[in-house]
Amino acid sequence: MSNRGWAISLLGVGIFASAASLYFAYQAGCAGDLKGGTLGDPQQALHYEGLSTGSMLLTLFCFAALPILAPFKGTAKRALASTAIFLIALVVLILGGIQAEITGVQQCF
Repeated sequence: MSNRGWAISLLGVGIFASAASLYFAYQAGCAGDLKGGTLGDPQQALHYEGLSTGSMLLTLFCFAALPILAPFKGTAKRALASTAIFLIALVVLILGGIQAEITGVQQCF
């Protein structure tokens, strides 16, 4: 498989894992409110948050690995691009997960 094929595969897995991460964050909000601890089942919410974290880590790995397959010259540019993508994706996934969990709490309770 060519580098382009690997990149498309990594991108597809990363997108699927990010959707799963946001879905599990929403389900955690529907299961219980972890911040207040008064709504729902906090144990079930923790279970869903664990699943969300696992999916988020897979997403971060897939997106950070994409510059390795890019036609950049030199490993320093690839490492810089990989680090930048990792940090941006981390912030976006954390904020998106928080928002998905808040939406789950609001819609389910």
